[in-house]
Amino acid sequence: MLDTPVPLTTHNHRPVYQGHALQLLEGPHRIESGWWHDGQVKQRDYFVAIDPRHCRYWVYRERGTDNPHWFLHGLFA
Repeated sequence: MLDTPVPLTTHNHRPVYQGHALQLLEGPHRIESGWWHDGQVKQRDYFVAIDPRHCRYWVYRERGTDNPHWFLHGLFA
């Protein structure tokens, strides 16, 4: 898991990392947090994704916004 999520660009509505469009394998796994702590609700859809080199990533898309963004949140060993 990365300390700070990395913003990703998109191509044809797919997240792109290091110039490679990612294929979504699993998900979405919906997570909502923060409502019990500080009222700053974070709504995210998490996915397991793979690139053409067969590297796997843990990515999420923001929810609850008009323009959702993709982020890289972790890498699989």
